Amino acid sequence: MERANKEIVLPTTKYTVQLYEYYLRGDRVAIERIMTDAVDMTGEGKIAKVDTGYKYRMEDEAVKRAIKSIKDGDKVLPIELKTIHDLPEDDYEFIRASLPKESEKKSTTRPSGDTSEKRQKKEE
Repeated sequence: MERANKEIVLPTTKYTVQLYEYYLRGDRVAIERIMTDAVDMTGEGKIAKVDTGYKYRMEDEAVKRAIKSIKDGDKVLPIELKTIHDLPEDDYEFIRASLPKESEKKSTTRPSGDTSEKRQKKEE
């Protein structure tokens, strides 16, 4: 099954990028695993070390996994970290703003409608 995708043109390089409209479950797991792998725990369950660069790796992985193709005119560019790191910051942020969003969770505990207190009549 082919995933739905959209096409954007990057503002600086004018590359044409096709982005998937949603992530697969495996994509989400791989992106989140970067964060959990960044923490080393001791045998007592205490944090021994945190690799603080995990945030940037998660962002890059999210971008990489959302891209279906990158074209510079007729030339197809490889979808790899080097290509992503070689993008101007404006183009990178443009892609990040266009990434698939996590769907809102359905909640049965979320209030519906207006939850503000209503004025009640004073008893006389």
